[in-house]
Amino acid sequence: MEYIINIHKLNKTFGKTPAVKDLDLAVIRGEMFAFLGPNGAGKSTTLRMICGLCRPGSGSVVVDGVELTAQKNEYKKKIGLVCQHFNVDTELTVYENFKIHAYLYKMNKNNLEKKIHEMLSAADLSDKKHALASALSGGMKRKLQIVRAIMHSPEILFLDEPTAGLDAFSREKIWNLIKKLNSKGTTVFFTTHYIEEAQNYAMRVAIIHHGQIIKLSEPGQMITELGKWCRETFHENTTKRKYFTSREKAEQYNKDIYKKLIIRPTQLEDVFISLTGEKEL
Repeated sequence: MEYIINIHKLNKTFGKTPAVKDLDLAVIRGEMFAFLGPNGAGKSTTLRMICGLCRPGSGSVVVDGVELTAQKNEYKKKIGLVCQHFNVDTELTVYENFKIHAYLYKMNKNNLEKKIHEMLSAADLSDKKHALASALSGGMKRKLQIVRAIMHSPEILFLDEPTAGLDAFSREKIWNLIKKLNSKGTTVFFTTHYIEEAQNYAMRVAIIHHGQIIKLSEPGQMITELGKWCRETFHENTTKRKYFTSREKAEQYNKDIYKKLIIRPTQLEDVFISLTGEKEL
């Protein structure tokens, strides 16, 4: 097993408030890795430190053998970043957005046109090549962000809320593109408020709370450990959940007590709520 990201004793404090505390994390080369946490848990701060956008208070970040603080320029070549908010240059065309990115990353000019054509095709944007980015739909802008971020062939792609604000159809399109990239060897590290995305697509999931990772495992393993079946009741304006290894046990538990209840398979969101006491919104 080869790790492409190695983080050791990462810390960050804002004023007197600790945001990240002695965080250790290792991500396997080629995996799809989800990083979840409630608002204010340290998720975004950690991501910004890993990407080199925020200086760690202490600790180390090493990607593919390159330490962030030691060789920052070399490090940047190894990563691609898609921010939560649209950051395409809306005054430029789709084609010009790619050209600027190629210039910033000093890409080889000899096969640049071929590379741009490949990126346009991958994002289904070939017919929008000369359209202003401002004229694109939200889903098209997000696809442009993603393929632009991988244009320089990074070792790892960081995605911060890649499908935020998109409809179900656009979200599926985005994830099909991400999965295709991952199948070709790109390591994907993503955050999301849609916890079902982590359950469906991530090979492993880390949950951060109060600046520390409190759980790291495969989604299925997390669910099994909690209990594969959830008995959910609503009583006195409160939703309560209890977990069981089988549906039969969930049905038999307090079966004579009348309450409005649902018995359903346990989801990763249940694990998240049980660990943090909060629900991503």
